[in-house]
Amino acid sequence: MGGGIRSGLHEEYMAAKQNDRIITTLEPETAQEKQVKLQQKPGKDWMPLIEEIVKASERMRGDFPLQNAALALLRNSARVAQSVAQQSDDLEEIWRLKQQVQKALNQLQRVLERAEQ
Repeated sequence: MGGGIRSGLHEEYMAAKQNDRIITTLEPETAQEKQVKLQQKPGKDWMPLIEEIVKASERMRGDFPLQNAALALLRNSARVAQSVAQQSDDLEEIWRLKQQVQKALNQLQRVLERAEQ
């Protein structure tokens, strides 16, 4: 198989894995027990640290264009992390925040390209 097919299959597998669509047993009781165990495992609460990062990054401004662009990327990335850490089910909002990250990344790329000229 070619690289395109392999990467396509890998992406389909990762989407299925992320959305718990991988069947690992034909015995329904075992599958339910596994699901309950996964749901009971508490994750680390990153929210306090993320809140600090968001708060600090809101006040950060650079002294030159490259620093400004990098700090804008940090601010926008922190906002995405904050939204996800709050376990927001609002995918539309997360996509909107992702667009802000993409915009900041594009700006950083433009500043870097200008610096090379």
